[in-house]
Amino acid sequence: MRRRGSTYNNMGVVNLYQGNFPAGLKNFSAALRNYQKIGDKKASANPLGNIGNIYYDLGNYPEALKNHFAALKIGEELGIKKPIG
Repeated sequence: MRRRGSTYNNMGVVNLYQGNFPAGLKNFSAALRNYQKIGDKKASANPLGNIGNIYYDLGNYPEALKNHFAALKIGEELGIKKPIG
């Protein structure tokens, strides 16, 4: 499941760089579901940040902030000092 989540996240990154935001959201959401399913909280922060990046690019700043803050909260809970997502 972790590898599947990583694959979805990587596909979402490609979609993000190609500007295919609907596909990116779909893949990042699939990655997030996979990580949540196996309880990998740290890995969950990455697709949350990426979802935030897509919403930022779309100009939906409230949704971007929501996702970025969710990733930040995970980092704070886990005591991670470097940026997440």
